[in-house]
Amino acid sequence: MKIKNFKKGHLFLLLALLGIGVLIRYALRDMRLDIDLLREGLERMPTLVVENLEFEREISGDLWRVWIPLAERGAEATLVTSVDVRRRMPGGREWY
Repeated sequence: MKIKNFKKGHLFLLLALLGIGVLIRYALRDMRLDIDLLREGLERMPTLVVENLEFEREISGDLWRVWIPLAERGAEATLVTSVDVRRRMPGGREWY
């Protein structure tokens, strides 16, 4: 009777190790990266992303305020979603 239990234990251990081996094989296959795909993704990634850029400058008594919600600089070009400019003159008038 002990011999049968011993063989069943070995069979169970062998199946468990086989299952773990299969799981490890699939996990390693899923984690493998395609280098060319990674390189293409990095080339398209912007090098600099700036959000909510705002600055003020006084020029000849006028206060200029510029606000840029999003700017992305890539390898070939810079993408800006919009540029809002406001000019406040000393008399209180504003220009947008």
